[in-house]
Amino acid sequence: MTMPPPPETPQEPPTGWTPPGQPGYPQPPYPVAPPPFPPQQPYPPQGYPQQAQPQQPYPPQPFQPQPFPGAAPTAPPAAPVAPRKRRTGLIVTIVVVVLVLCCGVTGGGGWWAYSKYQEGATDREMAAVATSVHGYPLGEHRVIFTLSGSGSVTVEYSDGTRQTSVVEGMPWRKTVVVPKDDFLVWVRVDTSSGGNVQRCTIDVDGSPAVAGGLTGSQVVCAVSFSS
Repeated sequence: MTMPPPPETPQEPPTGWTPPGQPGYPQPPYPVAPPPFPPQQPYPPQGYPQQAQPQQPYPPQPFQPQPFPGAAPTAPPAAPVAPRKRRTGLIVTIVVVVLVLCCGVTGGGGWWAYSKYQEGATDREMAAVATSVHGYPLGEHRVIFTLSGSGSVTVEYSDGTRQTSVVEGMPWRKTVVVPKDDFLVWVRVDTSSGGNVQRCTIDVDGSPAVAGGLTGSQVVCAVSFSS
């Protein structure tokens, strides 16, 4: 059987020892701070003086609004439209040319229409007094106008297609070819303006068709031919 060790007897502190932190106890030595660095000498000035450079101001930048997250992109601003050149002189010139052309066409067309109306009226007047003549359908027919008298007069006649007015001296003779089988030919002289016309005749294909004399101030001969 083993016996337990005897209890330890507390040791006495050595003579002259004092617990730290208590009055009368010696304090441990603290480290001493190193001596401060000597003051630095300022740098000597440079050989060339430095000139202050003026700062350039930055131009103001236009504000660009940023779209919100998830918003549709904004179209860029449209470029400025250059001012259009005025073409007033060109437009006025075109208008004047168009008006001149319209007036020319209208005037010429109006005169042509009036002439045709007058011819139609004269033909109707001559048809009312014309002598009817029947002949063979030859396709074309030879017609001779004859006026007897003296002096100069204005002679109007129709060759079956158009009317003509000429100033001729008496006696007068005119031969035409009518390119159709049905036609109206006539000759008329107004003696009120002078001249002395006594008689008129019209021959068709070599045969006398009509003869006429002075009636009032006019001498008229007209033939309506049909085949």
